[in-house]
Amino acid sequence: MASATGDFKERDLGGIVDELFTVYRRNFLRFIGIIAVAGIPIAVVGTLYIWYLSAFLSDLVSLLIEGKQLEGTGELTVLLLLTAVMVVVSVLAGLLMAAAVAYAVAGHYLGNTVAIGRTYQFALRRLGSLVGAAFLAGLAIFAMGITIIGYPAAIYFNVTWAFIVQAIVLEGCGARKSLSRSSFLVKGAWWRVLGILIVLSLIGSILASVAGGIAGSIIGNFAGGLVGIIFMPISLIGATLLYFDLRIRKEGYSLQVMAQELGLADRLGNGQGGVKAGQIQGDMYNSKQSLLERRRAAMFCRNCGKGLTGTPEICRGCGAKSLAGANFCNGCGAPTTALTEICVKCGIRLAKAEERDISPKSRLVVTLLAWFVGHLGVHRFYLGKIGTGIAMLLTLGGFGIWTLIDFIFAVAGIMKDKEGKVIKKW
Repeated sequence: MASATGDFKERDLGGIVDELFTVYRRNFLRFIGIIAVAGIPIAVVGTLYIWYLSAFLSDLVSLLIEGKQLEGTGELTVLLLLTAVMVVVSVLAGLLMAAAVAYAVAGHYLGNTVAIGRTYQFALRRLGSLVGAAFLAGLAIFAMGITIIGYPAAIYFNVTWAFIVQAIVLEGCGARKSLSRSSFLVKGAWWRVLGILIVLSLIGSILASVAGGIAGSIIGNFAGGLVGIIFMPISLIGATLLYFDLRIRKEGYSLQVMAQELGLADRLGNGQGGVKAGQIQGDMYNSKQSLLERRRAAMFCRNCGKGLTGTPEICRGCGAKSLAGANFCNGCGAPTTALTEICVKCGIRLAKAEERDISPKSRLVVTLLAWFVGHLGVHRFYLGKIGTGIAMLLTLGGFGIWTLIDFIFAVAGIMKDKEGKVIKKW
């Protein structure tokens, strides 16, 4: 069951990738700020840990070369304490960062400009449940993964519990409830969820590695690390969009439900930063109106005015493309001229043949994906070409040749999506 709202709807892999770049671009500074807040303590503790570990290992090697033994356990104790601190800080900061990103993505759809501090304030309220769920899931997966026999079960539940953060932050679930909630959403779609999560992870990690490596070679390793951080929100945003998609498919999830679960239902009509009732109703009306226009599209041939069944490309009455002419309205069959944009009889915007042949996919996204992760076929997954995407993945982009051709096609604007529509819009 699709959502009644405009951009809040079911999405395939290509749609999720396209939407995550859209959400990321429109909230770029906000997401960078969220990552920076969580990344600062991780960077400080990590730097201190690496510095002390390097010094400890250097001293240990020197002692071994000289045939001496380590005296006392003071340095080892400090190293163990630093390790524990690093693990705790990394886990807590990572959970808060994932929760803050999920809340910010929800705010994007609710039309609510969420401040960085507000996202972390909301995430901190759920910290107890986040830590509890992470502990339960981590302990169970670790226990399964101790033996080789348990590896399949560990992988299975790692995917099954992939949405515990979203369930806690956006639905208010407790620790144990979030596990069962995530399991319910993934049930029946496990392989699809696994595939999408792998692609999202690859996109984020490869973009971060490539951009960080380039920046590091030009400016320095520290600057390269900072550039790599820019792409950290990618997989987190994508996971939240996949969570939305699963709920829309299973429950008819809508913005109204989201607002209620986040405690914004009382703000729907008073303009205090939440979703306005008129805005939601307007989105629903526009969506229904768009659906009506799509159903009306090509009901009449624009060249001869003959009534058509469905949306055929060629009119059987005159043999021309059904949308190629300018003599009649495609919605009601009323006479029009070449200059007419809106039919004065039925009020719809007149369809044009060239619009049917242009894909809604982003040319910029295809170009970037082909350049950075083209050897993995990610850009073809984005276009819905799953078969050729897998072929590129297995052959590393046809040993680079196929990737280069696709990149050139994308830049030139002659790349086509699954339906054969040309990717022209940047």
